Amino acid sequence: MNPDEVEGTPEQKLELWRKIALNEALEDFLDSIRTVLYSDFEAGEKTVNTFSQLLKDYSVAQIYGITNNAISQGARYKLEARISGKQAANSVVSKVLSYGERAKANGWELKNWGRKRERPISIISRFYFEKVLAIGDLGFSACPSIGLIKR
Repeated sequence: MNPDEVEGTPEQKLELWRKIALNEALEDFLDSIRTVLYSDFEAGEKTVNTFSQLLKDYSVAQIYGITNNAISQGARYKLEARISGKQAANSVVSKVLSYGERAKANGWELKNWGRKRERPISIISRFYFEKVLAIGDLGFSACPSIGLIKR
């Protein structure tokens, strides 16, 4: 497929960017939940809505940091309260949203986290961000924005 043949309004291209970003953020989150909390947690409506909300203000790279912090808190909660991994995982979604809201309210500058070695950039992300939008790594390290699409 020729990237020049990909059609769509800037708004449609932004919507696809958000969908790709949402999937990347959720994939990392769910993998971390499985690895750290040993839970076969599934992303429900609350989880999807939480991550969609975060993507209005943060990049996937920043969300990686938010989720890492929340999962660490969830692991500590699991050990201290002696609860199941599933119960701890459920608490993590609320922690993710709470941290994102506090960061926004307090004007915190959140650090961009890198991709994990075991989860390199997907083929669809590479094609879309490098060839279609021509923004490269900004597809990962910048908050989805129409301004970056129109430049």
